[in-house]
Amino acid sequence: MLPRIYPEFETYMRTLAVRPERWTFDRLGASIDVSPYLVRKVHAMEVHLTQARDVAAWERGRQLDSEFL
Repeated sequence: MLPRIYPEFETYMRTLAVRPERWTFDRLGASIDVSPYLVRKVHAMEVHLTQARDVAAWERGRQLDSEFL
């Protein structure tokens, strides 16, 4: 889903010599529901103009999948 949501980031990740590993539920052993803070998080992202691309990617993710946080 990442290439569809944030294609620029996925392209950037391909250029890294060492790629970060994704933290999955199996590796962490737990998950935290952050949905109560979603509105505050998006608002904070919108306030910082440097995160305009992140906000746009977030919105693309929400349009593709309503469960996307």
